[in-house]
Amino acid sequence: MSLLRTRALPLIAAALALGAASCSGELDLGEVPPIDFQRITLTEGSANRYLVCTEDLCQRTQAHRQSPVFEVPANRLRYEWEQVVAKAPRTTIFAEDPALNQVDYVQRSTVVGFPDVITVRFVALGPNRSTFAILSRSTYGRSDFGINRARIDDWLNQVAAAMPPAP
Repeated sequence: MSLLRTRALPLIAAALALGAASCSGELDLGEVPPIDFQRITLTEGSANRYLVCTEDLCQRTQAHRQSPVFEVPANRLRYEWEQVVAKAPRTTIFAEDPALNQVDYVQRSTVVGFPDVITVRFVALGPNRSTFAILSRSTYGRSDFGINRARIDDWLNQVAAAMPPAP
C-alpha cells in the first residue's frame, strides 16, 4: 500500500487533473514565443519537434526534411495548405504575422487535449514558385512518439496532391 500511495496515487491524480482541464478547455498553451526560422536551432533533446525548411532559410540548424518547392505563387501554396489544415480535427489558428506571411496553428490531442503548435511561413521564390518552412512541436513532454512528423508529412502529401503537375 505504501508504494501505491507514494507513487501511483499522485500519478492518477495528475492524470485526472489533466483530463478535467482538457474537458473544460483549461489546458493552457503557456507562453509560445514567435518562431524566427533564420535563428532557429534544434537541440539533441528536442525529440518532440519536426522541422521542414530550406537550407537558405534555416541556416543555423539542419531540418528533419527539406522543404518541397512548388511551381505556384506563394498565395496559392497558402490557399492549398489552409484547405488541408481546415480538415484537420481540433486545429485552430493561434497567431498570425502578415508581414512574414507566417501562421501559428494549435492542434490538440484527442483524449487529453494536449496542444501542439505548428508554425508555417510561406516563402515566395519567384512569381510562380514557392515553398514554406514548418515547425511542428509539442508543448508538453519530451517525446511525441512521432506525432509531429506524421502530421506534417501527411499534410505535405495532401498539399502536393492538390498541386498541378510539374512542367
